[in-house]
Amino acid sequence: MGLFIHIPYLTHVLKKYYNEFSQATETQFDVDTILDSIEDKNSAFWNKVLTNHYLHGLLLGYGERNAYLFNWVRKKSLPIESVSIIRFPELSRLNQYAKQILKKKVSIEDLPIPYFASFDINDEEVERYARERDKIINSMEDKDLTPFVLRCLWVIAQQPEEGQ
Repeated sequence: MGLFIHIPYLTHVLKKYYNEFSQATETQFDVDTILDSIEDKNSAFWNKVLTNHYLHGLLLGYGERNAYLFNWVRKKSLPIESVSIIRFPELSRLNQYAKQILKKKVSIEDLPIPYFASFDINDEEVERYARERDKIINSMEDKDLTPFVLRCLWVIAQQPEEGQ
């Protein structure tokens, strides 16, 4: 699995929530050097972070409240009815997937916002993702989506595997 990383944002989140990351991973770490181990599949720190819904949600930019409450839902301490999929069907993976498979040719306008749980009626994260989606669509206006994506995947595929 690939992972796109926005280093300045990741650094900001790790510094802002240092105590939470340190406590959950049981690790005292240096923010600037811990980033060097993110590609290490055996990193105890990153394995703990990426399996903790709260920390993972912070890293993905879902907001502190959404990340915390989603972690609470995953621990089965909060009823699923409180999650946005019930209130905001546009965030449902099934709803978005069904809409896309009915089309013969998918275009950039079919780009969904990321799937995540939202616990607020007027969630700024939903609005932010919608704005970012619009920016991506505008930047791709004169480009054919399929060749663009294939070029990006080709570049990734040409990178040597770890350990070679």
